[in-house]
Amino acid sequence: MKTLKFITLSVLAVMAWSPAAYSAGLDPYFDTLNTLNRIKPAQNPQWEGSNKTLKSSILNRKNKVIGNLNDIVLTPAGAIASLSVDLDRLHLGKTALNYRDLQITAASRAYIMDYDDKQIEDFYPELLANIETASGDTSDSISVDLLLRSDVVADDGRRIGKVEDVLFTKRGDR
Repeated sequence: MKTLKFITLSVLAVMAWSPAAYSAGLDPYFDTLNTLNRIKPAQNPQWEGSNKTLKSSILNRKNKVIGNLNDIVLTPAGAIASLSVDLDRLHLGKTALNYRDLQITAASRAYIMDYDDKQIEDFYPELLANIETASGDTSDSISVDLLLRSDVVADDGRRIGKVEDVLFTKRGDR
């Protein structure tokens, strides 16, 4: 009878020790990782997905829409280096705007240039001439559009996932 109790208790103990419990015992970070994997960062009201940010408008000094945003080029630290825009409302076309040099400011769903239409038209040829250097040193810069759906690779070269989204502050400035 004692042997039967011992075997029954042993079987119950083994059944209670599931793979999840085993992993949690071996990996002190298992519970934290499990929790983090269930969180959807895009639900945080502080952040906005790139699909909304990339639909932003370009405004002039008078808050008049003068174009649309096509892409954002980021520095490795996550700051905006330049904006790829289409100034179609001014009938000027596509160009790159250096975010810092032109002192562009971010607003909700828009980027504002501190120039009126005439000033923008006047320096547009200069923008086109400097389009290759609009984002500064491009060797470290990265396009948000190219980053989306790109592979995430581990240090050893293994593909471990794909980039689904890039999160920006609500204003779109970082």
